[in-house]
Amino acid sequence: MDKWLGNITVVRIAAVIIGILLWAFVQLDQQVATPAPPSLDPATTIQSREIDDFPITEINLGEDLEVTERYSTSVNVILRGNSQDIQTVSKENEKYQIQLDLLNKSSGTHQIKLNPIGFPDNVDVELYPPVVTITIEEIITTALPIQVNVKGEPGKGYTARNAILSVEETSVTGTKSVIEKIKTIYGSVDITNVHEDLVEEIKLIAFDEDWNQIDVEINPATVEVQVPIISPSKTLDLSVDLRGETPKGYSVVSFKQSVDEVKIYGPQEVLNEYNVYDEIEIDLSNLTSDRTSTHILTPPDGISLIEPQKAEVEIIIVPSETKTFADFPITIIGLDREQYEVAFNEPTDGLLDIVVEGAPSILENVSENNISAIVDLTDLPPGSYERSIQLTRPIFVKYGGELALKVSLEIRPIPEEIPEPEITDSETNGITDEILDEPTEETESPNDDIIDEIEGESGIPSDVEDEDILPISEESPGDSSTNLNSVLNEEEQLENEINNNQ
Repeated sequence: MDKWLGNITVVRIAAVIIGILLWAFVQLDQQVATPAPPSLDPATTIQSREIDDFPITEINLGEDLEVTERYSTSVNVILRGNSQDIQTVSKENEKYQIQLDLLNKSSGTHQIKLNPIGFPDNVDVELYPPVVTITIEEIITTALPIQVNVKGEPGKGYTARNAILSVEETSVTGTKSVIEKIKTIYGSVDITNVHEDLVEEIKLIAFDEDWNQIDVEINPATVEVQVPIISPSKTLDLSVDLRGETPKGYSVVSFKQSVDEVKIYGPQEVLNEYNVYDEIEIDLSNLTSDRTSTHILTPPDGISLIEPQKAEVEIIIVPSETKTFADFPITIIGLDREQYEVAFNEPTDGLLDIVVEGAPSILENVSENNISAIVDLTDLPPGSYERSIQLTRPIFVKYGGELALKVSLEIRPIPEEIPEPEITDSETNGITDEILDEPTEETESPNDDIIDEIEGESGIPSDVEDEDILPISEESPGDSSTNLNSVLNEEEQLENEINNNQ
């Protein structure tokens, strides 16, 4: 053995073997002392997840603005983190959002970075694309006219007139570019076989020039439309009723109406009831200057339509002047003149001073011939009365006096006349004979020529006996002549009365 130990080669080999054994021992000892590494936990393993078409949420858009063009409405989202956190994320859950913040963005085109909101803090979020391009426009509101299409034909013998809308235009709200595309705001109504006025609520739709519907906000979205269905018609004069009088110092010099006639439509039996259209009333009591007014013409009861539907009235006002008619007679009407008579108390003579007021150009043509002061006593019994005087005068002429027009009078019955008795010819002859036979004092006639003259003048027949002739007194020839003349005059009066009674 000593020999082996003295051999250097053997020693070296032995040293190598010992070294290998020591290394193996050390390695074995480490394996026993060092525990095995733990296995990996899936919950803590870094993983990735991709979510396609995650919707973009717009925030803070101005009130009068609208996004009209978007590069994209959604993005692809890649999540990196532990499996448990990334699996809880869902695009259906409003907690997780990809926001497009439009704060302080005005109309125009913008590139805006997207912001992930609500995702777990330890999850990395990548967006594709991370930036989107949008166009913003201002929202405007404008009024547009409404067009109504009347479809179909009414019943036989009837005619449809133009449709009447409750409003003539409607408000349309949208972006300027969309509003500019609108060609018409349209609605339609069907009148097929209709025999009376049709009233219907119709929906309004916006169309472009190619009749493609445009989505805008319309307010009101519906309107009431009336389609008059015309039957028989009648033309009436348009009469303007001027109520009251202009203030003192002012007068109407003229007025003019835009139309003088109207045409009404309705059943014939209703048309027969109307001869004039007098629904326009104008109060003059406060007018001191020219005035032009517009009046809506409404159909009378039972009438379906009136044309035209409005009229204008122009009234010209000027400073007025006065004109006085002195000692103007009062005219009494309504009194039975055969039974009653009138006695005036105030004015006692039935005459008064009349003051009229009007425009100078009108007063020039006013005279006693075209005014009258009338008192109506119709159906009044006898008695004393104070009555108002009705002053008739030309149009636009008014009473200009300070005192009210009144008269105090008395109505009296006319006294009855006592009729005279009728006298016959025989009675007349008897009266004449009685007068002629009346005894008188006999006297000699100083002159027979006087009797002949009396016979010739009085027409007494020549064959009357001398005793029937009234003698003439000798004492007073003048008195005798007077007596004879009185007798002849009395005879002539009797003859006249007989003739009148006959």
